[in-house]
Amino acid sequence: MLVLPFPDLRAPKPHNLPFASLGKFFQGREEMLTLLRQKLTEKNAGKATAIAGKAVHGLGGVGKSRLAIEYAWRYAAEYSALLFVGAGSPADLRRNLAALCGVGVLNLPEQAAKEEEIQVAAALNWLAGQPGWLLILDNLDSEEAAAAVGSIAGRLRGGHLLLTGRLARWGAEVEPIELDVLTEEAAVTFLLARTEARRRATKEDAAQATALARELGFLPLALEQAAAYIAERKLTLAGYLKEWHSQHEKVVTWFDSRVSHYPASVAVTWQTSFDRLTGPARRLLERLAWLGPEPIPEPLLEVAVPDLPEADATPDPHDALVDLATYSLVTRAADAPTFTVHRLVQDVTRRSLANDPGQGPLNEALRWVNAAFVGNPQDVRTWPTLDPLAPHARAVVSFADAAGITDPTATLMNNLALLLKATNRLAEAEPLMRRALAIFLEFTRRTGHEQPYQQVVSATTGACFERWASPTPRSRRRSRGWWRTRNKPCYRWRRCGGRGSIEGAEEVSPIRSGSVRLPTGVSGRSRSRQASCRRDPYRSWACDALPSIEAEVGLEIPELIA
Repeated sequence: MLVLPFPDLRAPKPHNLPFASLGKFFQGREEMLTLLRQKLTEKNAGKATAIAGKAVHGLGGVGKSRLAIEYAWRYAAEYSALLFVGAGSPADLRRNLAALCGVGVLNLPEQAAKEEEIQVAAALNWLAGQPGWLLILDNLDSEEAAAAVGSIAGRLRGGHLLLTGRLARWGAEVEPIELDVLTEEAAVTFLLARTEARRRATKEDAAQATALARELGFLPLALEQAAAYIAERKLTLAGYLKEWHSQHEKVVTWFDSRVSHYPASVAVTWQTSFDRLTGPARRLLERLAWLGPEPIPEPLLEVAVPDLPEADATPDPHDALVDLATYSLVTRAADAPTFTVHRLVQDVTRRSLANDPGQGPLNEALRWVNAAFVGNPQDVRTWPTLDPLAPHARAVVSFADAAGITDPTATLMNNLALLLKATNRLAEAEPLMRRALAIFLEFTRRTGHEQPYQQVVSATTGACFERWASPTPRSRRRSRGWWRTRNKPCYRWRRCGGRGSIEGAEEVSPIRSGSVRLPTGVSGRSRSRQASCRRDPYRSWACDALPSIEAEVGLEIPELIA
């Protein structure tokens, strides 16, 4: 008689850990894992639950996130759920907490909610009602991010909260644990194990591994990239060390230790790997450097970069991704079609491009993400495509705006703002709306021509700028160019000095002067001798937004009056 074991009918344990365990390659952190376990399971006097949080902090590339993930895998059996949330900013924290509601994690009914606040509240309520979880809040590198975590920490008392970040100062409810680089012994052991059977072995391997580990400052990220390079090219350790030294002079032409948050060894290691990449892989990495550190959906690789010369087109972007993964410049997820680029790799790549006056890779990245950000952001059916791209759209428009690139920055800003507004993330949408409007007005002021971003301004500021001119009864006219309609707020416009021009205009009464011209993007028409505005619904943020934009672009724009 065949006896089969009774099937396990328990629901799978919720988890969204981004990486699998390194196993035997995770070296030199046993004491830290034991210390973490000890600290997280301690009970403070007067508290019935576990400690609210523990923090692991240290410089970039030291392995903070990896230590937290390895801890989760090591003690997975002790927890009811293993949850990983990027918390680099308050917006990231809210967005990633909301994402816990999804099918692949907690699978809560609120996953279908339109408002992010509802999803965040649902995730926090689940954590409050389900004991025994582990929640990792990753990348708390700013005071704002730490404050955002502090605002919800009181509700996270049903399990263990583990924070990672570069901050050294935390509140009294958090006990920081400083993470240092690997010991020399651990670094050497890692290099030898990681390249075993894949390097050309020599009698001097132990001595050469020691010399290389010292050059790399025992930093785990640099050690991993060096080991990946050696294994791929089947070098001797001495051969890699010779190549590494040959790159030093090249790196000093762009590396500045005064503004970098990492040692020069990281930059030299990056340069050594970068020089061995294929042309398509280099161009892909240079574009990825301008995106966010969040998981990047692999379908983005299928989107062609608009207006890219045929010679620069990537024949097979997936081959380029494999090339980057081979040298550990990207990390591919084991259970999802996504990959990530370490923020340190992104920073080094961007700094290596500092001498590029044309901002070519940044322009390419901007057009690339803009081309992928298609569909109506206010249509819920587009959200599964647009939401994963949102952090990367936010990152690239920030870099592009800082570099003075306006096209298609305003378009992408607008579409991102519409997505955030549609998902009830108004606090994140507002600054994007303001800036897109400022770009429009600055272009008009600078060129005196009609703005090519008409659809951008119309869509973004429709709630505030949907005005049109019509004859006004004499009883409603007011002097100095101000007027009202049914005692409701409306706009005042400066008379144009010429077609499409705002610069040099004077404030005049539309009744005494000639026509009043509304800027491009506002539906309406000019009428000789008389003009007026009619009110439509507007957002409360407009009253504060428009004056600040006036100051930013240096000209007077429509002004709400009570």
